[in-house]
Amino acid sequence: MMAAKAPGKKDLGVLTPGVPRAKVIAELGTPLETSRQTTEIRDVFGFKQGYSTPTRVGRAGFHAVADVMTFGLWEVAATPLEGALDGEDVRAEVLYDPQQYVQRVEYFAGAHLANGGPTLAPWLRTKSTRQSRVVESTAKKVNYSTESDLQQPNAVETIRDR
Repeated sequence: MMAAKAPGKKDLGVLTPGVPRAKVIAELGTPLETSRQTTEIRDVFGFKQGYSTPTRVGRAGFHAVADVMTFGLWEVAATPLEGALDGEDVRAEVLYDPQQYVQRVEYFAGAHLANGGPTLAPWLRTKSTRQSRVVESTAKKVNYSTESDLQQPNAVETIRDR
């Protein structure tokens, strides 16, 4: 049951410059904190990045078969294992431009997940796993009026490891 109820996987691709704020909130949920300045909005998001539906179903199926094969003894090992694999914390601050498009994203935790890295238990993470990263637009004032504007490469990544 723990594997089946693990958090779902969110699309972190919305945390790139040029994406509308409404789309970010639709994917990641309500921000933990929002502050408004005269020229920008800042949201802080915190959530668990989980697993895709096929992964959760596969894990739950494996545990069910293992439980039957071991007459329930598998639960002794599976419960702590699933407790450790309940998703990975992601913390990010998002700054929007006056038109409410993502201008800058700073990850405080879970930065390796932004580029498709695996969801890991903390004890499986190596020291080289990136936990912090800043992604920001190179153009300070960009007009994102058309769909083609959103697809122009206008982001620079600055990476810091913790």
